[in-house]
Amino acid sequence: MSELDVVPDEREEDIADLTTAQTDQAEPLAEAPDEGEETTAAPEDQGGDETERKTRSEERKERIKAEIDALTREKYEAQRAADESQQRLAEMQHWIQQQQNSPQPGEMPKLADYDYDEGRYQSAVQQWHAENVQSMQQQQQAAMQQRQQHAAQV
Repeated sequence: MSELDVVPDEREEDIADLTTAQTDQAEPLAEAPDEGEETTAAPEDQGGDETERKTRSEERKERIKAEIDALTREKYEAQRAADESQQRLAEMQHWIQQQQNSPQPGEMPKLADYDYDEGRYQSAVQQWHAENVQSMQQQQQAAMQQRQQHAAQV
């Protein structure tokens, strides 16, 4: 419900209140009581109308307050969701950048590259494995440090 939806209701109720008040004021003038008649009914009616107006006014204030509370809650929920999305985006961008900057394992040596010399080929394969293991360990350590930093921030 928007502010525009609330305003016409208030105007309609205000117009109804004015109309009721004008009618209440006009009736006692038109019907002047005889000297012997009691006029206790009129003040009770006016008090009832006033109480009814106060009740309607309070109900209207409560509806407006509830609407404002709901809109405020929605605003903060949307803000929180946007902040979380921004944080996830930043983490993903950082991860992508790390993946692009991290050294990619080279191509595994081929026996043909070493003129079919088994000894040189085995040595190259062992060195290739050692480099890959070291690279993976460094990446895992960096990832673990990031998780710890992130956990400390949260």
